Amino acid sequence: MSEIKINLNQTARVKFTPRGIFLYQDMMMAWNRRLPPTAKPFEVDPPLDEDGYYRAELWRIMSEFGAAMSMDSTPPFDLTIFVEEPS
Repeated sequence: MSEIKINLNQTARVKFTPRGIFLYQDMMMAWNRRLPPTAKPFEVDPPLDEDGYYRAELWRIMSEFGAAMSMDSTPPFDLTIFVEEPS
């Protein structure tokens, strides 16, 4: 059996589906509603790299989008996840 060792703090890249972009924007708008009026709001659009991928620690992707993953729904991102090797 072949195994891959992954640390949840490693950076991962995912390609959002339209649903994933909506979920990200909804999450950021919810955070912005909680901010005091003097605080700088969070950017609502996801920060994507030049290839259209969202980059974050693997634990963060799991935390932010795990509840949206189920067998009967459209996933928030392509199911191929790229995990960067530690340097």
